[in-house]
Amino acid sequence: MADAIYGGATIEATQNDMVRQLQSTMKGYQRQLFHDGVYAVVTLMANDDSQRENPGQEDGEEGTLEKTEQPRKCYIFCPERDRVRLFEELDHKTAAPLIPAFQDYVLASLQKRGNLRQLEVISQKEQIDAWTLDLEPDDKNVMMPGSKQAFYV
Repeated sequence: MADAIYGGATIEATQNDMVRQLQSTMKGYQRQLFHDGVYAVVTLMANDDSQRENPGQEDGEEGTLEKTEQPRKCYIFCPERDRVRLFEELDHKTAAPLIPAFQDYVLASLQKRGNLRQLEVISQKEQIDAWTLDLEPDDKNVMMPGSKQAFYV
């Protein structure tokens, strides 16, 4: 099943008379594989949109990461209802250093504007929250309105 999802297949599942359809993105996931005897457990986590790579000018020259002028989408996974961990993960995803004293304000502001949205998690064992974070170029939507060098929303 994990290989089908990792390969970009469309998966349909029924749970409690509700049909859900997952349209996966080919190779758009981090894959972790664990073995327990004859059983294997695979965890797939959606990749963040990355900065695009600028290929080298000459043969043999390595490409460099270049800032992109496009918005990007990030995914955040944290323990269920753990706002402190959510804020820490948000801080790791953004270039703007966030001040922990403003955690509640930052999270509420991003959610109110629709930049931080909670996803539905369906799991029989794991108790996690999943979030999607939409970032504007240079993480401008995480900056304090009206400030060029703000450290929080």
